[in-house]
Amino acid sequence: MAYDYQGIVNDVLLELNEQTLDLVSEFNSAVGFHAFAKLAVNWSINYINKEEDWEWPWNKTVGTVVCTPGQGDLNTPITLSTAASIDWDSFYIAYDALLPEKNDQQRLPTINLSVYRQRYFDEDVAKNNSTTPLRTKPKFVVRDQDNKLILTGIPDQAYTIKYEYFAYNTPLSAPTDTTNIPEAYRHIIVKGALARCHAFRADENMYNFTMDEFKDDINAMRRVLIPQEVTMQSF
Repeated sequence: MAYDYQGIVNDVLLELNEQTLDLVSEFNSAVGFHAFAKLAVNWSINYINKEEDWEWPWNKTVGTVVCTPGQGDLNTPITLSTAASIDWDSFYIAYDALLPEKNDQQRLPTINLSVYRQRYFDEDVAKNNSTTPLRTKPKFVVRDQDNKLILTGIPDQAYTIKYEYFAYNTPLSAPTDTTNIPEAYRHIIVKGALARCHAFRADENMYNFTMDEFKDDINAMRRVLIPQEVTMQSF
C-alpha cells in the first residue's frame, strides 16, 4: 500500500481484521470505528512528535528573514503557529552576492533581553535616530518577549538572516496526504494507532501490551535519530 494517509489507515484496519477503505469515497465517508481509525493514525503521529517536543530530524526547517536598513527591531515574529521550538544558536547572516559590500556570512549569537537592554539599547536608539554611517552589520540577535527579533547593531543593509526551527506537524486529512516521518518507521505509526483503537474498544490488555511496544519502538527510533552526547576523555 502507498505510504499515505489512506495506506496507513488500511494497515491498521488489516491488523484488526477490519474491512479496508480501498476507495477514496469510502475513505472520505468513513463512519463509526473506521472514522476512529483515521483519528487514531493522526493521534499516533502526534504522539511520536510530542515525545521529542517535535525536535525530530524530519521536523527541522530553515527560516529566513530580511532586515531593513536602519531598523533594529525586525518586527517579525518567528512563526509561532508553525514553530514548535527555535534553535536560538542557529542564527546567522547569509552570504548575499547582491550586497555591494560586507556580505560575508556571519554567525549571530543570541544574547539575553536584559543584557541587551542594559548594554546596547540606548546606543541602538541613538544610532537608529542618526545618520547612516553609524549603522553597521549586526552582531547579535535578541529574543523579545513576544518572540520578535531584535538586532544589535542597527543594520546598514538588507541582510538576509537564516535560522533553524522545528515545525509542528500538519494533521493528515486527504487520502493522499503524507507524513514527514520516514517510511522506515511506518510500523511505529501503525503500532500507536493500534493501541489507540484497542483503548477505543476497551480492550485493556491489548492496549497495555501494544502501548508498551509502541513506546519501546519510539525509544529505539530515538537512539538512532537523536544525537547522543559523547564524552571524550584523554589518557
